[in-house]
Amino acid sequence: MSGVGGQRGGSRYRTTAASSTPFSSQGYLWDGSNKTQEAENPQKRTTSEEKQSSQASVYQQQQEQYVGPYVLITPNETRRNQLQQIAQKELNDLERWKEEHRPGPIKLVPQRLGGKESEAQARQKQQMMLMQSKYQQKHKREEYVKARKAAEEAEILKKKAIQREKAERLEVKKRQQEIQRRETFLEDRY
Repeated sequence: MSGVGGQRGGSRYRTTAASSTPFSSQGYLWDGSNKTQEAENPQKRTTSEEKQSSQASVYQQQQEQYVGPYVLITPNETRRNQLQQIAQKELNDLERWKEEHRPGPIKLVPQRLGGKESEAQARQKQQMMLMQSKYQQKHKREEYVKARKAAEEAEILKKKAIQREKAERLEVKKRQQEIQRRETFLEDRY
């Protein structure tokens, strides 16, 4: 690999960018022998030592508890208290905002709905409309059937008229041919 992430080609030492252990920080090697790294970067050594000391103090504040195969790290109390105070403040602000922006009571003048007729009259009217709608649908269907039959009749009559005209033309043609045949027959006879 070519120097990506602090790694050198062919080197068996690796540096970590961010580790979960408190004493490993960027610039320190995994196996603890960091003499070559310190010789190359003396300024980095001081900043990394400061990081190490600050991480050590945070680590001491967060006590480790060993529970079976797991390590339980207690939360940072000051940070936790700050977050809880911020959350409580936001909840109080939200409640205050809700109280301020709550809609007022609705003031409507009560009025009687349904017009001037009674419930019995309204039900009777609905029943009549229902019955009338059934009859209207039936009447509409009958009108549609009548109109369709009338259209079919008109089409049939039109076709009959066309056929009658054709038959009359054919009859006239036959008569003319008969007359012509008789004339030619009479001429041949004399």
